[in-house]
Amino acid sequence: MSKVIYLLGAGASYGSRGVLPHFSVPFMSSDNMQPPKGIIRGLPILSEFPQAVAQMQDEVGKNQDDNNKIISEIITHILNVSKEYPTIDTYAKMLYTTKQIEEYEKFKEQIALFFLMWQRSHKHDIRYDAFIASLIDAETREFPPMTILTWNYDMQFEMSYSKYITEGRALWKIWDKLNVYCKSNGSLPKYNVEHPFAFIKLNGSAMFHASKPDDRSLRYTLQDVMWRSTDGEQFVKDICSIYENSQHKNIFAVPEYVNELSYAWEDFGKEQIKQNLEQRGADCETLVIIGYSFPYVNREIDRHIFSSMPNLKTIYVQDIDAVNVKERVTAIYEYMQKDAPRIISKTDVGQFFIPNELG
Repeated sequence: MSKVIYLLGAGASYGSRGVLPHFSVPFMSSDNMQPPKGIIRGLPILSEFPQAVAQMQDEVGKNQDDNNKIISEIITHILNVSKEYPTIDTYAKMLYTTKQIEEYEKFKEQIALFFLMWQRSHKHDIRYDAFIASLIDAETREFPPMTILTWNYDMQFEMSYSKYITEGRALWKIWDKLNVYCKSNGSLPKYNVEHPFAFIKLNGSAMFHASKPDDRSLRYTLQDVMWRSTDGEQFVKDICSIYENSQHKNIFAVPEYVNELSYAWEDFGKEQIKQNLEQRGADCETLVIIGYSFPYVNREIDRHIFSSMPNLKTIYVQDIDAVNVKERVTAIYEYMQKDAPRIISKTDVGQFFIPNELG
């Protein structure tokens, strides 16, 4: 169904690094002290999480009212996990595998809330803007026939694409236009199997929806804080309300708020993901991999992605460490006992690579 497929990892939302803009302490060039550096745009890759969570902790401040105590609890727990485990996803997989369901749901909520808070205060990776502008048709606002698979549960792509929604940037409009598949979604427009363009979120999305949709459903309020529809104080109240009224506090009942973050390894929805991959990949001849390192924790779905592309001719790997990524792709084909197609490395990551095969 798609001649060209993109596979995105955390590196695709990397953004930029530099001196933090909120640094206000004066310093002299002769001082040993250096201005702190951190993430200016985009999101942390998994190895940066301890640094990024500490950065968020500093940005949130030390105010100890009830709401900030909840925010502090969320941030502190993620910081501790990011220091003790190789990645936060590794810790989540451990909780899921050992059937620590309440703690698993709680941690997923903390991750989703952290991503919401981060994207509230940090601009998205600007490369998405150039990528979308290059591909979208100026008349129809449609993308060329293609599929984007992403392991990222952020909203970077949606935040960039929202600029093309001229009348009310509600999330349902954006997902409808992008033909998004998110396996935990139960009320936004449904994924259209036959549409020539699709955006498939393999791990779901780091956000929430109200279990009883109404005029105040968080699909139409909190999610739109990405576009500043609520002030900062109300945003914090919404974050805390979600945390206090979501799945981990209502493990045996219907929670008020449902998390859209749903890892691909979870049994729920896994077979549907595999079916979607087979449908989109059957005609694929070109695969573009951007910023993805093929962690072993994702091996089942990664292997299925490649096995779903029997006509694949060329793989482009765009990564500063393209050599190692190429080796991991080759290893997957060795596991499947198949010859790997042509693999071309692209180490310039200034803009997302667009192959000639897209026309």
